[in-house]
Amino acid sequence: MAFIALTEGEIAPDQPVSNDLLTKVKNNFDDHEARIGAGGGSGSSGSIGSILNGSLEVDSDVNSVPDNFTRYLYAGGSAARDITDSVHGKYSYRFVHPGGVGNGGGYLETDYISISHLYHPDLPFAFKKSAAGTRVEIVARFYSQNALGDPSTYLGEKILWTTTGVAYPRWTGANITKITHQFPTARWVKYRFIGGKNDVNAAGAVWFDALGAPLLVPTRVPLSNGISQSQVTLYTTYPGGWVQQGTTWTVDIPNASFRYLKVGVVGRGGYYDDGSIFNPNNYYPMQVRFTLGSGANSVTSQQVDFDYTDSGTVTQLCVCDISTLEAGSYPLRFYCNFNPTYHVLSGQPGFFSSVDLLKYFVGAQVVVDVSAGTVTEIQG
Repeated sequence: MAFIALTEGEIAPDQPVSNDLLTKVKNNFDDHEARIGAGGGSGSSGSIGSILNGSLEVDSDVNSVPDNFTRYLYAGGSAARDITDSVHGKYSYRFVHPGGVGNGGGYLETDYISISHLYHPDLPFAFKKSAAGTRVEIVARFYSQNALGDPSTYLGEKILWTTTGVAYPRWTGANITKITHQFPTARWVKYRFIGGKNDVNAAGAVWFDALGAPLLVPTRVPLSNGISQSQVTLYTTYPGGWVQQGTTWTVDIPNASFRYLKVGVVGRGGYYDDGSIFNPNNYYPMQVRFTLGSGANSVTSQQVDFDYTDSGTVTQLCVCDISTLEAGSYPLRFYCNFNPTYHVLSGQPGFFSSVDLLKYFVGAQVVVDVSAGTVTEIQG
């Protein structure tokens, strides 16, 4: 409920106190508390483009539904505010899909938000989910306005984004931008944040937080462990294929909120000197990657490829998705892949990762361009 000003007549001297007046006062207090509790993630439906209580902090009637939202549960679904796992304020909101055909989690629907054909702000929020198949869907529902400028007739809805088969096990920022629709008379919108839609039989939990809060590019958190891998040189006796090289290092994941670990590596491939002047046909590339963890509880980074360059070495980042690993200490091992066909007479291949190279944890942000129909992931 947005703020509604009291009239002079309602507060005139000797004016009897009415139930309507007390209701208006209560709703205004609720609006005020929701603004405070929501912090940077909210405003009022009267504040253009904002989501009241977007941080999901205020539940004044203690009914497990954040103020200024309505909640719907699908068959078998459950939901609650979660004080143990959030990214904005104390609380997030969690839906649970139990699995089974026709079952689902549920959704939160915002209060009315003002828009027009000239103005439709982006929709930022944060989310995560425990299973790749559990569907997250964001829906915009459009309304016209009456002669007083208040929300009126429901015009229709548009699905802004649906996740299908993509794992987001760590908190991920999302920003839905360039929102288009086919309703020229729309002046108000409500958003539905659906966690565990009932059209997919996929058990799992979905969390939402920071609805409407401005997002930044994910912050880099430097690796606290001092990895300083010295030069590793690969000779003609190299057996070929992926082989561990260098020292086994220890990496401490400080908490389970990061999506990626990125490690800088410097290297170059090999060159066979047959008398030609840097004949590209004689270049032999080398690949580098690393593993984090051991056995089944391990992940492998993307490989980086190093061709031979006569100008020296090249610096690249090995990127590893660590979203399946919990906080703790893990061994990090470098691996190389090099298949020499000839004796390498010049430009020995190799790599190193000195302490001054970039090594950091970082999250991820998803940008959904509704107009273009594209989804792009941004990493720090």
